[in-house]
Amino acid sequence: MVGSSGTEDSLTKTKMEKLGKEMIGYCGGLPLAITILGGLLAAKKIEEWEDVLRHVKSYLYEQPDLRLTKTLVNVIPESIHIPSSFRFNRLRSLRTTTFLNEWEWDSDVVQVVSSCPDIYKLNLHRLIKKLPKAHQFSPNLAKLTLWRTGLEEDPMATLEKLSNLKILRLLFNSFLGKNMVCSQRGFPLLQSLVLSELRYLEEWRVYEGAAPNLLHLEIRECWCLMTIPDGLSFIATLQKLEINDMPKSFKDRLDKGGPDFYKVQHIPSLVFQQCDRE
Repeated sequence: MVGSSGTEDSLTKTKMEKLGKEMIGYCGGLPLAITILGGLLAAKKIEEWEDVLRHVKSYLYEQPDLRLTKTLVNVIPESIHIPSSFRFNRLRSLRTTTFLNEWEWDSDVVQVVSSCPDIYKLNLHRLIKKLPKAHQFSPNLAKLTLWRTGLEEDPMATLEKLSNLKILRLLFNSFLGKNMVCSQRGFPLLQSLVLSELRYLEEWRVYEGAAPNLLHLEIRECWCLMTIPDGLSFIATLQKLEINDMPKSFKDRLDKGGPDFYKVQHIPSLVFQQCDRE
């Protein structure tokens, strides 16, 4: 029995080593991937190793650019210890996503983000308690996507302070609140903003002087939002406004002759798609 058990242990260890090398290979051998996968799977059964590998392979298959750049890192929702002094100084693009326990709140994002001082692209695809403070983000951050982060506090108060942010996408349930505000002098370099599937958003205010370089705005499936902010009329740089899958009443207010047409009449390209919802 002892010999059999020892053989089984040896085979299991060998198989785990093979699975581990395969996972690290898919993640490009990045130090953060190694740290995270090691911390996650150290005490797990082989079935759980196989499950994580399946998720990694499936995710990378759906994201072919990941294979080319090897710059996006998948953070799996388990408690991961990264020393506060540790820095991933060469990491330029970071993606945190959920493979397991996707309904659990994550408390490690702040630590991970603050450990990457030079990233220019960040995708947060998971529930988090709150955003990191503005000073904890990389000063080089230019592209940010939030998806299903479940934020209850207005994220704009923090994000508008990111001085080099050029592209911001707030996607499905990234914000669960009713009110959102863009302050004067906020988002100084922002060029593209997407608000999609913010199902609870009712009012969005933009003060004069906010987002002075905005070129593109897309609003999609924000069904409780009554209209666009008055402040958009002050953004002379705005070249394209896309309104997708919004109520017909929303579209009618912005059409020529509508009560809110003055807010958008300066925009060269105004596009409505699937705005027939009653």
